[in-house]
Amino acid sequence: TKSRLANTGIYILSPEIREVFSGEKVRRLMSERLRLDFGMDLIPMLVESGYAVYGYPLRGDWYDIGTPETYLDSMIKLINRTNAREYLGEPIDAPGKIWIQAHDQRENMGRERLVKKIRDGAIRVEGAALIGEHCQIGDNVVIRDSCIDNFSIILEGAVIERSAILDRTIIGESAQISDSIVSRHVKVSSSRDRPTRINEVSVIGDDVAIGEGCLITATKIYPHIVIPRNTRLENQIITT
Repeated sequence: TKSRLANTGIYILSPEIREVFSGEKVRRLMSERLRLDFGMDLIPMLVESGYAVYGYPLRGDWYDIGTPETYLDSMIKLINRTNAREYLGEPIDAPGKIWIQAHDQRENMGRERLVKKIRDGAIRVEGAALIGEHCQIGDNVVIRDSCIDNFSIILEGAVIERSAILDRTIIGESAQISDSIVSRHVKVSSSRDRPTRINEVSVIGDDVAIGEGCLITATKIYPHIVIPRNTRLENQIITT
């Protein structure tokens, strides 16, 4: 009978596992298979060796975040759940779709400024949005089903949709980010005349600098890389 259960990859190990890892069986497994996968290698070996191995069934949803596509899909589902306030706190709007985080009095002032801009229509939020602490967001920004992490700056007229913007990132004026992940400390230069567009599940690594007027489609960019302005990238992996 096939099981409908999935291994969530959450393990609690007793201290004696240190002896197992240093033992001959583990060394032989790694030598033969060139890996040591918990589910495929280690746990079957422990069972065969007579160690006590237990599973605990968890009730609720489980999200696979092993690829950029599933990461974004899981993020959007989590911020749109009807019970999202249980883990995100109180939303700022009646429908319960917009969260702005703040944990001290100083940040509460910044939070209230963003709340006012959203309520006045200077920032447009469609769907759900999770905005971190100390974020600065310009006028005429559109946010759709996205997360913006702490200390990020989104300049005037930018559009962020179905995307994750990680902390301390700067998104330039009129930039368009859709279905993509922009990592930490990234600077996306953009202007009204030369907007930068990042789309179709592109992933931008940490500390990347992107010039204005770029079009980045379905592309992965490794950390610490500078992309000159007006560059066109499609279905590429940029490593240097």
